[in-house]
This record gives sequence, C-alpha cells and structure tokens, in this order.
Amino acid sequence: MSRLKKPNTILLLFGTALLVLIINISNLSPFLSDKENLDSSKILLLVFLLTLAGLIYLYNVKKLNLIDKSSLVLIILFGILFRVVFIFSEPILEDDYYRYLWDGAVLANGESPYEHSPEEIVNGGGSNKLGALAEDSGDIIKKINNPSFKTIYPTVAQMFFSLSYLISPWNVVVWKIILLGFDLITLALLMLTFQRLKIPLTNILIYWWNPLLIKEIFNSGHMDVMVFPLVLAALLLFLKNKKYISTGLLSLSVGIKLWPVFFLPLFLNPLTKKPKELVLKITVFAVTAAVIFVPVLLSQFDSASGFVAYSKSWENNSSFFRIVLFALESVLSAVDIHPGHAQKYARILIVAILLLWIVYVAFVNSSESIYKKAFLIVGFAFLISPTQFPWYFTWVILFLSITPHLSFLSLTALLPFYYFRYFLEPLGDLNFFTNVIVWLEFVPVWFLIFWAWKKGKFSISS
Repeated sequence: MSRLKKPNTILLLFGTALLVLIINISNLSPFLSDKENLDSSKILLLVFLLTLAGLIYLYNVKKLNLIDKSSLVLIILFGILFRVVFIFSEPILEDDYYRYLWDGAVLANGESPYEHSPEEIVNGGGSNKLGALAEDSGDIIKKINNPSFKTIYPTVAQMFFSLSYLISPWNVVVWKIILLGFDLITLALLMLTFQRLKIPLTNILIYWWNPLLIKEIFNSGHMDVMVFPLVLAALLLFLKNKKYISTGLLSLSVGIKLWPVFFLPLFLNPLTKKPKELVLKITVFAVTAAVIFVPVLLSQFDSASGFVAYSKSWENNSSFFRIVLFALESVLSAVDIHPGHAQKYARILIVAILLLWIVYVAFVNSSESIYKKAFLIVGFAFLISPTQFPWYFTWVILFLSITPHLSFLSLTALLPFYYFRYFLEPLGDLNFFTNVIVWLEFVPVWFLIFWAWKKGKFSISS
C-alpha cells in the first residue's frame, strides 16, 4: 500500500479529532435535551467541546492551500460521518423541531398551521381533528416554544414538515434525514459553483466540516439548510443568463426562509437600463411569492401571529442591535418620550441601514462578483440582526465556502458561547450573559473585520 501523502495524513488526524469531539457531544445529548431538567455541568462541557471543534476546524481551513484533490474523498466521507452521528442524537438545548413536527402533522391532516396557535389547541380551540392530533402528539405540542403564537414558517417549508409526518409521524430522525437530502444537494451545487468559478474543490471543507453548522442542522434539527439548494441554483442559473427561472427559484426560496429576498436587487442590477425586462422580472418574483404566501395572507395578522411578534419584539443574543437600542432609549428618555418605544424605532433604523447597505452592494459596489455581494449582504444582515442565533450563522457559512473570510469564520469557535445562556439563566445571571458573554462572541469578529480592512486583507487566503 502506498504511503499516505502528508496533507492526507493531516486531514485524517484532524478529521478523526473532530469525529471524536462530535461523538462526545452526541453522548451529552441525553443530558441536555430537556430544558427543564438540565445538568448544568454538561452545558459547560458542551461549550468547551464545540469551541475546541471550532478551533480545530479553523486550523484545517487555514491549511487548505496545502491540501490537494486527492483529499476530496476523505473530506466528503468524514463530513458524512459527522452528520450521521448527530442524526441519531437527541437535539441539544433546542426545541424548534417540535413546531416543525406539529406544523407538518397539521398540514398533513388537511388543516392550516396558520389558523391556530398550539396553546389555543391545547386549551380546546380549533377543530375536533386538531384536538385529536394534539392528543396523538403526546408531549410534542406541549413542548413547542412560544406556544401562544401561530407558526412563522412559510408555505414551502410547511410542505416538507408535512412530508416528514407522512413518512413517519412525530419522528425527528426522519426529519433530520430529510435535511440530509437538502444538504447533499447543497454539496453538489457548491462543487458545481466551485468548478464554474475555478475554486479548488477541496474548499468544500469550509462548508462540509463546519462543526457549528453540523450541530445546528443535524443535532438540533434546524431547517435552515433547506433554503441553500434553491439559493445556489438561482445564482448558478443567473450566471447562465436564465433570468426568469433564476428569479422564480429565488422567490421559491423565500417560501422556506425570508432572508433570500435580500438578494433580489442583485438579480435586478443588470436590468436597470432595460425597464421592460426589469418590470417583468419583478413581476415574476412578486407573483410567485404572492402565490406561495396565499395561505399566510389569508390568516389573521393578529396579536397571536408569529410573523407579527417576530417583527415587533424578538431579540436574542444581539450585539450591534443592543447598541442601537441603548442609544435610542437614552435619546428618547432625554426628550421625555417613554424609552419603551425604542424597540420599534431601533428595528426601523436597522431595516433602513440594511436596505441602504443592500442598495450600495447591489448597485454602487459593482466590482465584486455576485457571490461576494451575496456574502456581504447576508453577513452584514447577520451582524446587525436583533436575533443572532448560531443557526442563523449557517446562512453565512454557505457563502464563506465560496469567499472565505477569517473574521466571519471565527464565529464557528465563538458562537458556542451562546449556550452559556442555559447555564446562567437558571442561576438568575442572564444579565451577565447579555452584558458580557454576548460581547465575547462578537467583539473579536468586529476587531478582525477592522484589522482585515486596515491591512487590505479581508480574506483568509490572503
């Protein structure tokens, strides 16, 4: 047998190290799956293991230039192993998947998930069918977070929640296997993208080995990976000048998660001097999106609407947004306006800043590729968002595999600090999380962004 080349040996070593860490994290899952009965010492161990996995990953990414094509199979096989281990573990410190399972059951049984909140069903509201479904779900409906709010998940996502129920009711493993299908399509589309852009295929390690992404999707069961194939396919078709199909796919992706709407100006930019084509493209997007959102639009946007609640008040693990909020509270207090209004004004200001940034990136900063522009938009949106959950960062990881940047990649080792929240909250120390831990997550990122900009090296490969 021929001796392994040194890069393959290094990959084998660090791949095995990551696999051992993932197995150990998986072994923690029975102790951290029930938020009401947590072993606090296991939370500290979880943060340590995830952070260590993030550091090993960053080392591998930094050494990518030493890895040749012969390592590609090794990269893919290890990535599959990482995912399989987590698929059969219990979700750690997360409960979003209960909503997915419930919504899928509701739709599969011919009811609308936008009509009634879980709390309303538990209290005897809704149809007899929904009441029987709630009873059949056991504790699932009782464990849904924010049960007083109706679902916030768009209609295309609901179809796949329903598919999971039809395959095997209330089965989170089946749900994760469906997510693996989307992830494998994402892998294939990323490699096609790399070929088109002449990026080394081994760069797939940036996406395929990211331990935070793997944990959030295949342990926690978050559905964010579902949107990736549609976004990547839309961008590839855009480059092939398939204007209307690419726009249609982009609008379809909004039926899973809303954030791809930020990319619409990128698709419209080439048509600014062709008003007829511009109007037609906007029409394709608007009509497709409208059809997708008909069930949502027909539901009542009342105080129980998840969409309304999310847009008005949802905030967690925020950094930049907290600075804006604090500044506005101070200004309002100084002019004798109740500081409680600051939440609304802060959100309006954040949206305005984001829109200005999108316009600048899409129409003014014309020298960058569409992938770099997409990264700049989604990365900035994440950094200023009121909700900087670790699984939202997976949106950025998708584009970091195409345009890698150390500043953002460092979040792989920093965002696990988010889970300190579950250690501190029962102790009554949530303020310590908000005022200290959050800044440990994000200040290094802003520093690295500034440092890279100052040195003119906003790239990990520079």
